[in-house]
Amino acid sequence: MKQYIFAMNRKRPRRPRMVVFLLVLLAVVVPSAVASQQPVTVRAATAEREAVWREIVYAARLRPRSTVDQRAPATGIIDRIDVQAGQTVAPGQLLMTVRRNVPTDSFRPIPVESFHTGVIADVLVTPGQEVRDGDAIIRIADTSSLIAELMISDKDIDRIRTGAAVTAIDSARDLTLSGRVTRTALIPDFRTGLFPVEVTVNAGRGAFVGQFLRFSFRTDQTTAVLVAREHLELRGGRYHLFVVNGETVTMRPVRLGPEYGTRVVITEGLNPGEQYVISADRRLQDGMPVTVGAAGGPGGRPGGGRP
Repeated sequence: MKQYIFAMNRKRPRRPRMVVFLLVLLAVVVPSAVASQQPVTVRAATAEREAVWREIVYAARLRPRSTVDQRAPATGIIDRIDVQAGQTVAPGQLLMTVRRNVPTDSFRPIPVESFHTGVIADVLVTPGQEVRDGDAIIRIADTSSLIAELMISDKDIDRIRTGAAVTAIDSARDLTLSGRVTRTALIPDFRTGLFPVEVTVNAGRGAFVGQFLRFSFRTDQTTAVLVAREHLELRGGRYHLFVVNGETVTMRPVRLGPEYGTRVVITEGLNPGEQYVISADRRLQDGMPVTVGAAGGPGGRPGGGRP
């Protein structure tokens, strides 16, 4: 009997422990349950369709599309040269004179006039030099059309198309020119493995022969809804976005397209005009109540824009 009473006395202290455990459990569970009913403060962005593209950049110097050689009209001696390299000339402008090399000849020196508009690229003779009929005496660069030959790698050549618009930038002069792809090679230069691509630049104000330019090509252009990859939730092997639906959020599966920088195209699951969560003050679940704070720009970026 004494042993039974002793055993009962040993079991009694367990009751206070059980009470303490239940109180602690209630202290943890009840606030969590209450907090789960409180709206989560979120920031949201509005989905918009926008134009995006990728850029590839190569550099080269401008050169004239063509050069032509003006030739001596007769055999004789160069009498006088009236132009110099770098000088602009027009059709009919006097370039030099040739005196016939005939002792009994009393004819006046023969004028050599330009047949072309352009810039003197090189004077191939000097005063007093003997020339024959048809010899090249002066070289004129046709600057009405300037080109650049870019050497493109094999990873980029398939993305460049003849006729595509090109932006040419002279960083030293803070100048931007426009141009267009006029020729793409199908066969590379086997010494370098690079493909030559010809770009014609509009010969407007500020463009000149020898100018060093950076040529920027837009490729893979599209118009789509884009989202920063950091705003996607990977759950159950699929990507999701939390879409604001009134005062709650819906965890919606989305299908991804190509990436542009840090953003990705959403091909299915998010429509233009819908708001989606870009940040929250605690972890979200489907159907949770939310309060929307300050919104971000298109694509989940503060100001939107291209990638």
